[in-house]
Amino acid sequence: MLISNSFPKDSLKDYPEIVTMGEVALHRSVSKDWKVGYGDYMSVAKRPKGSGSNGWYPHVDLVELESWRIKLDLTKDDPQGSVRSATALMAETGPWEGRAHCWGTQVIEAVRGGSLKFDGTTFTVPGPWLSVRANQHLARMARR
Repeated sequence: MLISNSFPKDSLKDYPEIVTMGEVALHRSVSKDWKVGYGDYMSVAKRPKGSGSNGWYPHVDLVELESWRIKLDLTKDDPQGSVRSATALMAETGPWEGRAHCWGTQVIEAVRGGSLKFDGTTFTVPGPWLSVRANQHLARMARR
């Protein structure tokens, strides 16, 4: 079994907007010669104990077939940064049209419309946004 995760665990401002899912290419390469199962950490990077939203930059992520598209707003701790990020993400029609149709992308659509609350959850801190990315990733993997 090959288990890995390529989603950045450092500050996203140090990364490009599109981050390749290295684990997909690695699995494809290794499975040519060996029977290897695929596994990943659902796009949720392992974080040190005690790390939280301190210094968090709002961002909205679109899970593509083999990459993460990250729209980062450089205004720390501003909940409206999520609205700006969702708006910028959805403005890129090509990638957005190729999205997985799932709960996670419904959240992005709602936030772009100005609502920071969806299904009873408020999307103003990192935790709920992790679930948005993980949901998209699971929807993609289920269809692979």
